[in-house]
Amino acid sequence: MSYEKLNIVLKQISSSNSYFSVRLLIEEYFFDKNIRLTSIEQEKLVRLCLRKLSNWFSQTPEQIKEIKINFQKYFLQTPFLLKQKQLIDLLLNELKNTSNDYFIFLLTDIYDKNYQKLLNELEKDSDIPYIIHLPDRISNICMTNIPVCFQIKPYFNRLSEYIQEQLITCHYPNMIAQIDTSVNFLCQLVHKAAKLGK
Repeated sequence: MSYEKLNIVLKQISSSNSYFSVRLLIEEYFFDKNIRLTSIEQEKLVRLCLRKLSNWFSQTPEQIKEIKINFQKYFLQTPFLLKQKQLIDLLLNELKNTSNDYFIFLLTDIYDKNYQKLLNELEKDSDIPYIIHLPDRISNICMTNIPVCFQIKPYFNRLSEYIQEQLITCHYPNMIAQIDTSVNFLCQLVHKAAKLGK
């Protein structure tokens, strides 16, 4: 896509007072496979839309509900070139600027529904610090309104269950976990660490 054309689209979205005046444009650029946005272009579009959300929420309750449903669909169904951690980071950056419960909802929804995808991407990048420090980053931004899934014990318990599943299904495919004491030991060790919130 040409730089000039993208700039025109971004300007239209930026100057809009109503989401519904640019809805078709946004959907076209989120979903049309013939429009080949680069990951940088996608990031610019997502960042701008997130910035505009607070303004667009000054509509009627019915319209706000529709906007929320649409953005949930965009974030979960768009064939993004962006990685899951990039989407999470964009939401966290907006949360720093604007305390908005809907951003927390989107963050939780993306994390819950794309959890496996997130961990697969982080594994490919060997990005252990990201997954370990994510709950701290969120608690520093959300303070008292930390979603349950990002609270230390539930967060690391879920991570330990993922590790257990990986050990059993991927790394020891020919062994039965109930018999293999080394797998059981590792799984119990990880679960214990999770219960302690480590």
